[in-house]
Amino acid sequence: MSSLTFGTLARVLQEELAKLYKLKDESMVRKVADWEYEKGRIADVLENIEEARVQFEVCELIVLHHLLSQATAIGVHWYQNVQESV
Repeated sequence: MSSLTFGTLARVLQEELAKLYKLKDESMVRKVADWEYEKGRIADVLENIEEARVQFEVCELIVLHHLLSQATAIGVHWYQNVQESV
């Protein structure tokens, strides 16, 4: 799974939203005739959006974990320095 930046997430959402608008603008007669195909296209768009959202959340959690680890290391280092100076 590749990491997903906010810019990439925005691009994926923009592309998938454009697909939904394109589906909305297509002829109603064609939509009725191709309902099963239409449902599949909508499901694909929603799946792509969900995958991008999950990847973004995973990336966000990795960044938060890294920041917490750094903050903990800084706190431990500071505490050790305080203990040594006492």
